[in-house]
Amino acid sequence: MPPVPRERFLSTLGDPLVPTFGEALDRALSQPEAAELRGYLGLLAESGAGLGRRAVGYLTAAREWPETLTAPKRCRAGRSR
Repeated sequence: MPPVPRERFLSTLGDPLVPTFGEALDRALSQPEAAELRGYLGLLAESGAGLGRRAVGYLTAAREWPETLTAPKRCRAGRSR
């Protein structure tokens, strides 16, 4: 992982609907605990140590015609009616 400034690392969003990493630390830990973890993780981020992971998913769908309906009829010009 390339080196990242400490403040950019702490302001990273994994998802627009969740808090930044720094905000999550402030909510979950006491002030001394958050400061200690910020210092440790900040050094790792600035040195480039660690792994970066990303995932992407794609969703596709297809609709089948129900048996009770027929596909649109084609006219001579090849257009549907």
